[in-house]
Amino acid sequence: MSVYECVVAQAPTFGAVIAANVKAERARLGIKQASLAARMRGLGFDWHPQTVGNVERGERRLTAEEVLCLALALRVPVSALMRPEGPTEFIRLPSGQEIRATTVARSVLFHYDDESVTWDGDKPVFGEPTGAARDETPWRAVQAVLDRAMQRAR
Repeated sequence: MSVYECVVAQAPTFGAVIAANVKAERARLGIKQASLAARMRGLGFDWHPQTVGNVERGERRLTAEEVLCLALALRVPVSALMRPEGPTEFIRLPSGQEIRATTVARSVLFHYDDESVTWDGDKPVFGEPTGAARDETPWRAVQAVLDRAMQRAR
């Protein structure tokens, strides 16, 4: 492995973003994996502490219903589980292509399509954001908006 490979980390997947957010929100509440599993069982899922651990390590994919109920169990908006955290600049898609984390944040929080992915028939075309999104908002500014929204939600 070269020095360059050691320094440059691969962009996280969207699943990894959700996994990290579940773990962070559980820690924020100060509850154990067993408690979160019990809450999920109360919402109709056959979850155990091992299930929570697998989710938090990104080893288990979540259904849409589980994401919704995790948000309920953790007492956060669904968007809190879906927003990229920290200095992450890109999110890796299953195709291996990467999109900007701010594109994901805009989509999740503001219901805004910045057209960084367009379509040629059924083939995705990856490019830079268009329109107002072309003037990339610095990530810290986006993070500040997200943090203020989370404080209001709590």
